[in-house]
Amino acid sequence: MAAPRQADRLPLTQERFHYLFRYDPDTGHFWRLQPTKGFDRSRLAGKLNPNGYIYITIDRTQYLAHRLVWLYTHGCWPNHEIDHINGIRNDNRLINLREVDRSQNTHHGGIRAHNRYGLKGIRFRRSKWYARIKVGYREIHLGTYDTPEAAYAAYCAAARRLHKKFWHPGT
Repeated sequence: MAAPRQADRLPLTQERFHYLFRYDPDTGHFWRLQPTKGFDRSRLAGKLNPNGYIYITIDRTQYLAHRLVWLYTHGCWPNHEIDHINGIRNDNRLINLREVDRSQNTHHGGIRAHNRYGLKGIRFRRSKWYARIKVGYREIHLGTYDTPEAAYAAYCAAARRLHKKFWHPGT
């Protein structure tokens, strides 16, 4: 018998997911409840991907575990992104997850890989340090400074005020 095509598969529901898996909200771990070829029921379900997130394969489709937590506990898929509050991508405890929009998730992120200075929100140009911050999709200039520490302090003060609970120092 041929494998079912993606279009022939039913969408994953909370009811079916409860039948297939057990989730522990205190540890953030999943265990398979039903025997599946190639998966041991005694081991934790899921694998770590190169980005640091855990994914679980169900019916030949890979799902991010933190999105599955949302389905498991709330009965629906999240409308937006799921943020790991403590910044640890494989910590899928329920208290560590919240639904956020793209802008909020970006504010809560750390330093970008191409950041040359090790401090979020600053850049060096024409012998001065510039501090800047994004609010929504708009960039706000916070001033020019003689030292990177001063520029970073200006960024942090603005980020605390503008991003509130989504502020992350980025270090």
